[in-house]
Amino acid sequence: MKNRPLCSLCLVIAILIGVLTAGAGAKFVPELRPSPVEQYGEKDDWLIVRGQVYKKEEKEKYQILYLKKCSVYFQKDQQSQQNQQSQQSFIKESRMLIYDEKKNKIQIGNEVEAEGKLSFFETARNPGNFDQKAYYQRQNIHGKVWSETLKITDHTVKRIQNVLENIRVHCRNILLSEAGEKNGSILSAILLGEKSQMDPEIKKLYQVNGIGHILAISGLHLSVIGIGIYQLLRKLTGSYTIGGIGGIFFFFLYVLMIGVTVSVIRAGIMYLFRVGAEIAGRHYDSVTALSVAAAVVLIWRPLSIYDGAFWLSFFAVFAVVVIMPAGQMEKAKTRTEIDIQKKRENKAWIIQIKSMIISNIEMQLFLLPIVLYFFYEFPLYATFLNLLVIPLMTILLSLGITGSFICMLCSGMFKIPGKCMLGICGFILTIYERCCEFFLELPGARVVIGRIKIWQILFYYGCVVVICVIYYYENQ
Repeated sequence: MKNRPLCSLCLVIAILIGVLTAGAGAKFVPELRPSPVEQYGEKDDWLIVRGQVYKKEEKEKYQILYLKKCSVYFQKDQQSQQNQQSQQSFIKESRMLIYDEKKNKIQIGNEVEAEGKLSFFETARNPGNFDQKAYYQRQNIHGKVWSETLKITDHTVKRIQNVLENIRVHCRNILLSEAGEKNGSILSAILLGEKSQMDPEIKKLYQVNGIGHILAISGLHLSVIGIGIYQLLRKLTGSYTIGGIGGIFFFFLYVLMIGVTVSVIRAGIMYLFRVGAEIAGRHYDSVTALSVAAAVVLIWRPLSIYDGAFWLSFFAVFAVVVIMPAGQMEKAKTRTEIDIQKKRENKAWIIQIKSMIISNIEMQLFLLPIVLYFFYEFPLYATFLNLLVIPLMTILLSLGITGSFICMLCSGMFKIPGKCMLGICGFILTIYERCCEFFLELPGARVVIGRIKIWQILFYYGCVVVICVIYYYENQ
């Protein structure tokens, strides 16, 4: 680490934030403290909430408006009038959710005023269930209101965000109409992070088989878009700078459209390091990029240390860039074997498949403690299923993005290529579903162990470190 001062600094920062968050709790993390609306409000209190819309979510029967810079007025009853507000309790709240069943036409940037009953988020009733309170607490959101009335008080619009929001909604509608409701909703989740209309049974089928990660916007998505556009522009212009600037520009537009998550931040920072290194003509250090991403995420949202997505995202990449390279000599031997095999029997693909299977098993074993801690079970055949899923994901993403783009811009006969591409995506999704159903029928498909202890996780990874060190020195 002595040759990586930035990496060392960021690791120290990340560890320090993690320790303070876990040890000091609310003393260190403001999101863990009761917010003003939690301190002064009670469930079913009648409120007037004013704030600026910074995000929207469309559901089947209602829409959710995310408000920031909120002013909250408590009323004694629903019949109170606006001219009585000087006598009402008034507090400032950072963020709140407004549930709008009438689906008023609201744009991002509008300031709105909503009236309705206050309610709070529920904690997980059973271990392993979704903890709604913790999920929104990480976003510094502590209360919600089902609005009875809603009006716009300021029509100011954030143009870029609204254009991207309209593109996202239009793209989702195209996927639903051209790919069918079932496949279109899955593609919306994969390409746009839009899971609201996805069939819950399909979502659960993916999760219990260990391929639920394909529904989250991840490094693979951003690589197809960011790196793809970067390499295309670089080849067309012959300039690393133009290619890099263009790739970064489209990358940020995509992130603004789909929303910022832990995996998006991690992938985004590593992407910027890679492109920046190529523009500057320097070596790309993935370890430093990963450590910087970890520090940035924890500074942004310290409570991410309690989020399984954080650990899976970072540890998966850590395994790829740190743990697996410890076996480079073995990979060199494999490449030698491939060359010999080519000369003798021309069956090098057998060794390549063997290498892929071993790498997948290594990855699954490395992530095993995290999976057990957060999900209490692990899918026994996920390794083999991912051997099929991951290679096809690149095709699925490329065809899905290109096909939806063609369908958005073209009409009539010119849409046919786009429809064909989305049709191929639907065929790939059918393969996913059939394979999931097949593996789920096999004996021991879901091995339920329960949540393991922290000391067991530390002991496990301590053994991994010892094995890697021994392996490294034996092959020197």
